[in-house]
Amino acid sequence: MFCTHCAAEVLSMAANFCYSCGKELNEQADEPKSEMSDVSSVVSANDLITEVFHRGYRYDVIVHLLEKNGYKRHLRTLKRGLIDLGLKRKGKTEMDESEIELLIRREIKGAGRLAGYRNIWHALRLRHHVHVPRSLVARLMKKIDPDDVQDRRARRLTGRNYLSPEPNFCWHVGGYEFGFPIHGCICGYSRRILWLEVVKSNNDPSVPAKLYLDTVQSLKGCPRIVRSDCGTENVTLAAIQCSLRATHQDEYAAEKAHRYGSSPANQRIEVKDHCNSHHIRHSRHDSLRDAKCLVLFT
Repeated sequence: MFCTHCAAEVLSMAANFCYSCGKELNEQADEPKSEMSDVSSVVSANDLITEVFHRGYRYDVIVHLLEKNGYKRHLRTLKRGLIDLGLKRKGKTEMDESEIELLIRREIKGAGRLAGYRNIWHALRLRHHVHVPRSLVARLMKKIDPDDVQDRRARRLTGRNYLSPEPNFCWHVGGYEFGFPIHGCICGYSRRILWLEVVKSNNDPSVPAKLYLDTVQSLKGCPRIVRSDCGTENVTLAAIQCSLRATHQDEYAAEKAHRYGSSPANQRIEVKDHCNSHHIRHSRHDSLRDAKCLVLFT
């Protein structure tokens, strides 16, 4: 069961409100509930208590969430129930350090590769229901991956790997106020600068739209995807891109032809030294010839 407002998973089928956003789950929640056995009611309440406990909610918030879902509990009753369920946030854990170390290795092998000990500590609680001191997580991470721990302490962050299958697959669009408005776009595959112009304003939707149309006309084609930030100046460009790709049949056609994202997560447009300075190697799995990136556009 999922919340239709925030998409959070709700494990208790008897829940009336989402414990993540607080919105009502059942439109007929105000109507009296059907008679349920005491056993099933306790099981549903325990499931809800277990779920919100592992999400790190305070005890008074858990009491409030239980009340919104039809289960009245006093704070002292909740604490006794947590003891009966074996749920505790402090004290010694029953797991060995070797088992905790194995879970940490599993986390940093995937999406948590760049995460610090605080994020890993939260992941252990939310995904594995393991409650251990943060100092223990920090000590084990220093043992497992000392180089990355030292880099994070020195604020030397590692960038994520960026993959693009072919030229003109994804264009990255962005603007910045360097004392005067500058708007630019690069091809994510080759880093070729498609446009880099001083403009009158970065708040006018017609400005990036015109730059985009001029480039499409000169290249005689549009990319599969255009990626931009969520600024209102990109709405016209996004509509044009989706309209040009409306009749295509690939998986990125129509409304999927444009993507919004945060500006810091976008590819940097200011760095132009990479374009045409490297030789794209031949691959037997690729349909493109090996050449300088500028040759691929001619």
